[in-house]
Amino acid sequence: MNRTSPNKYVLNTIFAVLCCLGSSAPASEKPAYWHLAYKPSEETLVIDLPADMFAVQLIAVSTRKQIESFVELHNLWDMTAVKASKDGKTLYVLIPGVYKSRLDAQTAAASLPQSVKQLKPWIRRLGGLQDAMRDVIKTNYAVSD
Repeated sequence: MNRTSPNKYVLNTIFAVLCCLGSSAPASEKPAYWHLAYKPSEETLVIDLPADMFAVQLIAVSTRKQIESFVELHNLWDMTAVKASKDGKTLYVLIPGVYKSRLDAQTAAASLPQSVKQLKPWIRRLGGLQDAMRDVIKTNYAVSD
């Protein structure tokens, strides 16, 4: 992945790693949704974070290319994408981060570019997203008769 562009997201594993990876821009230039996001002291899988945290879901689409195009189109910073399952279908879910409280998640959502806010981002408990992420594994390992 080309990390020279400040608006590339991190997609490391099926569960995505939430870590302190950042763009080349100084922290003072990054948007509020980045500042408010939980930043563990070491790389941590999203699936391993406490289920009572919150995520702001921007989109859920069927291909990684759609995620990349969305990030580029809206000039977003340091997004995280995870694979999740809904009704047996694998989707890529884009989140700007994980937040300790619903209020932090709401504030983060309010700081997104207007073009993204008009899509009405979904503030959801992380536990629900983690369940959908676990379902991807069940779907990928299912054996058909």
